[in-house]
Amino acid sequence: MLKYFYTALLILCLSLPLNAQAESLAQLQTRAAQGDAQAVHWLQKAAEQNSPLAQNSLGVMYSEGLGVPQDFKQAEIWYRKACDNQNQPGCNNHRKLMQMMKKE
Repeated sequence: MLKYFYTALLILCLSLPLNAQAESLAQLQTRAAQGDAQAVHWLQKAAEQNSPLAQNSLGVMYSEGLGVPQDFKQAEIWYRKACDNQNQPGCNNHRKLMQMMKKE
């Protein structure tokens, strides 16, 4: 019985940092989209360190011009990196962007 308790406790503890990381990146994206240059800087740093969440977030920002100049080429780069790092939303966004760019 104690084995299951400790297993559940370990799983809970291991999941907390991931949730905290996602929360922090979401806050950074919100601040960056509002024009906070320092938030854009730190989001860029996280993306360069291969954070797929940050990579997808930067792709969204570049695609929609949120806090950065709109740049579909940069959006494609960051979406592709997120997808390469197994981020499904990044893969979906990359596919949609490629379809949109083919139509133009």
